[in-house]
Amino acid sequence: VYWGLENIGYFHLTLKHGENFVCPNTGANTQLIENAWDWMKRRIKSRLLNKNGYFLLISAEFLLESKYKDDVVHKILRNLENSLGK
Repeated sequence: VYWGLENIGYFHLTLKHGENFVCPNTGANTQLIENAWDWMKRRIKSRLLNKNGYFLLISAEFLLESKYKDDVVHKILRNLENSLGK
């Protein structure tokens, strides 16, 4: 499923769950990925969105929220979302 990601600028890291949750060599961390995916699924379900149709939008929102969570931009986005009734 993940083969070819390197061709578009991504790296697919692996680790053995039985040995580590964070790979000591690469830093691959299953919890970060699982938490990110859980966040995205909750956001999709809470908005009653079609997973395929809005995946890019939800992904962009996740990246913005992750990068600017302590920034004024994040606060503006949150206020805008709240004013629109989510």
